Amino acid sequence: MADATARQSGVTVKKFGIHGKGVFAARGFTKGEVVIKWDLSETVSPSEETVLPERKKTLPHFL
Repeated sequence: MADATARQSGVTVKKFGIHGKGVFAARGFTKGEVVIKWDLSETVSPSEETVLPERKKTLPHFL
């Protein structure tokens, strides 16, 4: 689900050698255009992550 949302925003999530995954532009953007907005209102600790349902693990901060 998060990948579909990212594609609609003009970005894509790919494997990246340094950190495992990265967010990359999938189209050209104009100067000043908002590429993606991150909702940082929900934070999850590593111990809380282990009990999250799979659907929640697709949120951008788990990509």
